[in-house]
Amino acid sequence: MKVSTAITVLASYATLFVGVNASSNEKQTHNASIRATSSKRDRSTRRLQTEGCILLLKKVLYEDHSEKEEVECFDATTNHIISLSAYEAQLIDRIKSGEIQSGGATLKQEGAFYDDENRRLMLIEDERNIDSLTIESIPMDHEAQRRKLVEGTKSVLVIRADANDLSTTSNESTLSDNWFGNGRDTVNFKSQMEACSYNKFQVEKSTVNSSFGTDGVYSVNLDLNVAGVSDGTVRNAMLDAAEAALGVSNLRNQADYVALCIPGGTSGSWIAYAYVNSWLSVYNNNCGENSSYDDQTGMMGYSYGSDDGPRMCFNAAKNAQLGWYEDKTETVSGTGWTGSLHGISDYGSSSSSTVLLKIEGRSYDWYVSFNRRSGINSGTKEGANQVLIHRREKGTGYSTSKLMAKRGSGGEYSNNDISSYPIKVDSIGTFATVTIGAPPAGPTPAPTNAPTTGPTPPPVPAPSREPTSSAPTRPPVLDDNQCSSISNRGVCRRQVGCSWNRFQKKCIEAPTTDVCRSFNNKKARCKKSGCRYNVNKGRCRGFYD
Repeated sequence: MKVSTAITVLASYATLFVGVNASSNEKQTHNASIRATSSKRDRSTRRLQTEGCILLLKKVLYEDHSEKEEVECFDATTNHIISLSAYEAQLIDRIKSGEIQSGGATLKQEGAFYDDENRRLMLIEDERNIDSLTIESIPMDHEAQRRKLVEGTKSVLVIRADANDLSTTSNESTLSDNWFGNGRDTVNFKSQMEACSYNKFQVEKSTVNSSFGTDGVYSVNLDLNVAGVSDGTVRNAMLDAAEAALGVSNLRNQADYVALCIPGGTSGSWIAYAYVNSWLSVYNNNCGENSSYDDQTGMMGYSYGSDDGPRMCFNAAKNAQLGWYEDKTETVSGTGWTGSLHGISDYGSSSSSTVLLKIEGRSYDWYVSFNRRSGINSGTKEGANQVLIHRREKGTGYSTSKLMAKRGSGGEYSNNDISSYPIKVDSIGTFATVTIGAPPAGPTPAPTNAPTTGPTPPPVPAPSREPTSSAPTRPPVLDDNQCSSISNRGVCRRQVGCSWNRFQKKCIEAPTTDVCRSFNNKKARCKKSGCRYNVNKGRCRGFYD
């Protein structure tokens, strides 16, 4: 198992508990705060690339319900993360295939140079021939690296900023509470990461430098305006300012994870982004409030407005990569599997033997789990108390996961990729009884003697009256994830259980009221998200609950 996705899981999870509101000038409350003035490096020259930079896959979440993957490079000379002028699509493909490891390979090209003013590595395009690039792997034990990043006690440093025109809204005390839980915020990054991992992953405030104080949050002053400026410019300025004030050459040595809370108003409509297999994540205005994604069964698929919840963990595919439940994970093989599947909230119970099932398909890896709504997962928003089926690309490289189905008691699911292993939910209570594959054949009954009685005449049917009217009918409810097969907006809106999302411009499974209510008093966002809006009450609700 590689670490590539695990660190993105951790960084993305933080966005769900941290309200990084960033547009006003709230007064700072921490008297130990040391404010640094950003130092601008000399950006008047172009520099020839002499050493390889470290390739990083960047996953960005946007306000319009979309996400994007980009490739950037860490330049050790300046400690800046920079964009690439070419070959991005080819590099993304190689990272996702596992050929290149994000954070585990360097890139160099003869004749390439750094454009420091625009924060880009200018590559020479050879008819987009990626073979002109020299890509070298950084030796590492991937399994040991994964465990290093997702197990043990990890320090976190949160950095906020005051620029000439705007500031990170939340003060140090509020950010510290949201991340580490100092008494008011009962569900926070620290509490839920430790709960979901059953203390295999523990979070502490970085105290390696006395300048940090005791709250794990540090403030820097930026001698620039941030309104309309690219997030990359502000990000690098914050890193420069912190390093200069602390007297360190590299912020990576100050904490296992560093989170930058950038003031709002930068260009673009991004919410947050993280680098796969990296120490750095970056957050924007109202982080966690403005984005909606298809999979709400776990924390990686959806962003929520509350900084005090929801109390939920990750989906099965992400849990498999994190490896926290390895001792209660089974791989289905042979003729199949039948047994009790428990929720992750019962992982610590001696009565639970299996919490995660893996099926190796022809093209994908499949994961089956029971999404019990209780304990550490009591805030799950979708598929509660149902059996969930997720899939992801095969292998150990970086890959996103997809929710394929939700099934209640008696439900079944099959797919050509796992045709030998149809999934049936036999029953659901505090755990689910599941059969995967053909059930074992029962004993053959002994033959019986033929009856001695003669045949009986067929019964004469009683006369019936024709119905006076036809019973009303409703369109059939589609199976989970079949809404996405509808491309026509009108057909989608007529189909029970489906809704047209105008942000994504596609047919989706209709969101529930629990999801829609985050758009209360936001009529346009409510309707565009596939919900219905009550103008008189200002309430946003789902269509089918």
